[in-house]
Amino acid sequence: MRMKKLLSFATILLIGFYAQAQVIQTDDFELTFPAEPKIDEQEIVTEAGDTHLKMYQLMHNGMMILFTNATYPEGLDISTNKEVNKKVLKNSKNGSISNFAGQMGMEVTLVSEVFVEYKSLYGMRSIDRVGQYFGQVYTIAHLNKLYSILVFSENEAEGKEVLDTLVDSFSLKI
Repeated sequence: MRMKKLLSFATILLIGFYAQAQVIQTDDFELTFPAEPKIDEQEIVTEAGDTHLKMYQLMHNGMMILFTNATYPEGLDISTNKEVNKKVLKNSKNGSISNFAGQMGMEVTLVSEVFVEYKSLYGMRSIDRVGQYFGQVYTIAHLNKLYSILVFSENEAEGKEVLDTLVDSFSLKI
């Protein structure tokens, strides 16, 4: 009975996800959002130099979904050296989660963090507890670009389901 309920919930979640889907396409990637996100761009200064951020944000079914595309200076390669890549992936995730937690005045506790492979690239998937929320992040780097998918939710399983759906829809054009 419990399994039937979970499958029904997952089906409803997926139907809701794709009912008003918005496909974001660029020269570098494609990603399907459950609805049209708000888009914001800004320039920031990082250790690597001036960095352009393009952020796609959406509140959906009580969850905050954020996709960030960071472009570091031309010629910089953050994906080839595995140790540099790991550091960049961790720093990016920690910065995003800490920024959210700081705005909300909440503590952050790491739940899990694993390095994964996406095509031939190195990526990182993590879950952090942020107050009563779960921040789930999937991040990959390719040459001078960093791509992060974040889902903040009150329910870890629901957030994971949405993150999995977003990751499955993500296609990096390499």
